Amino acid sequence: YLKFKGQHPSGAADFAAITANVVKEECAMKEDLMDPTINIYTEDDYVDVLEECLFWLEKAERYEVMVDLFKLLQPYYDKQRQYEALATSFSSLATACAKVVEVEKTKRRLLGTYFRVAFFGELFGNDNGIPYIYKEPKVTRLADISLRLEEQYGSKFGQENVEVIKESSKVDVDALDIDRAYIQITFVTPYFSEKELETRLTAFERNNNLRRFVFEAPFTKSNKNRGQVGEQWVHKTILTTANTFPYVKKRIIIVEEENFDLAPIEVAIEELSRKLAELSEALQRSPPDKVNLQRVLQGVVSVTVNAGPLAYARAFLMEPELSSNPENQTAALRTVFRDLLKQCELALELNSRIIQSDQALYHEDLALKYDILARELAELLDPNVRATEGFELPVAGDDD
Repeated sequence: YLKFKGQHPSGAADFAAITANVVKEECAMKEDLMDPTINIYTEDDYVDVLEECLFWLEKAERYEVMVDLFKLLQPYYDKQRQYEALATSFSSLATACAKVVEVEKTKRRLLGTYFRVAFFGELFGNDNGIPYIYKEPKVTRLADISLRLEEQYGSKFGQENVEVIKESSKVDVDALDIDRAYIQITFVTPYFSEKELETRLTAFERNNNLRRFVFEAPFTKSNKNRGQVGEQWVHKTILTTANTFPYVKKRIIIVEEENFDLAPIEVAIEELSRKLAELSEALQRSPPDKVNLQRVLQGVVSVTVNAGPLAYARAFLMEPELSSNPENQTAALRTVFRDLLKQCELALELNSRIIQSDQALYHEDLALKYDILARELAELLDPNVRATEGFELPVAGDDD
């Protein structure tokens, strides 16, 4: 509106860095409905709204967006010679930036949990057969949203007529009772292509302006959900929403669905890459989170027969499976193992510096497990990866 009146040259495009939703929806505003002779919205109104947004963004811990809003506000303060407002603005900007630094170090900011929710049954009217992505606060469990929606629609249709479908597989609509209301709820996570990950470097960037989500279901060729690691496939479903999260509504309709399968060695590469990312993230925390570091490290170095890194190595780096998988995938698996071993060494070194003397024996146990893992992997990996002869256990520090 302000652009139409000539008071804001860029219009909604100024918000493109904050959210694509504003550009998409505000630019659809019909000019023939605007009367430039009527001041239904002024620059002062615009500034007031942005200032209120800053308050709520701070409450939501979205400090990075506050930085972008300050960039929009400061030219107005400057034009109107509002130096007190400018001073407050710069002070608040410094605080917001400091908050960004803090939460990036601690990694303890929680920006939401997402679920795919699909409705089945004529009781839902226009929502019958329609899937949505729901955004829930911080860490919301599947059981929590299931109970809430069951109670919400139970009060509307009668509790006896509402049923939650717990399986994530495709629903056979013909097998459902037409007189009942069914709600299928599936936990999903944000999905990014490798190219997107190159630009979404921070935790915030991977939790903002989200349109694509993914969930997966394990299966085997023998029709079992679970099997040995060498026969474990994964079916992935990628969902695209009409708008991006966060949004003015807590749910957005799904407009596109893509499905594909991961072969067992691809499942191994993805799972080990996930462990590698968790370990790298734990190493980057400042100050170090000892409990999280030990949890992640334990999950990597614990040697078990049917699960974990060693199980993947035995399944895909030994014959006959070694020859049956594509060379590029085998090479990718070896690369992940190399990186994982290096990160484990760094994690052990860090753990030795931050633990108390009462955890010295626990640390030695972790180091011994790593030594076993490294030595066994050395026989399966190329000559560039070898367990150190006479591996020396990092000594736990006695500092308080």
